[in-house]
Amino acid sequence: MSTPREPQPGKLVLSVLAREDWWRSRWAAVHAELAGRFGPVDYRSGLLPFDHTQYYEAELGAPLLRRLIAFERLLPL
Repeated sequence: MSTPREPQPGKLVLSVLAREDWWRSRWAAVHAELAGRFGPVDYRSGLLPFDHTQYYEAELGAPLLRRLIAFERLLPL
């Protein structure tokens, strides 16, 4: 049987999904806001085509691109 304990801090990883033109016009401001809240980014993927489903296109438009980002500082869970 296990013993309950406080979890260790964890790495914050975000997946951002947006229309292509949003990345050009808004990404710099959003990136700065996220870094201000969560600390320095230690991983940022390139823009990845998101063409696995059309589910989000009605709300977000098309073509959709995804970027993964992770932050240096570990956060409490």
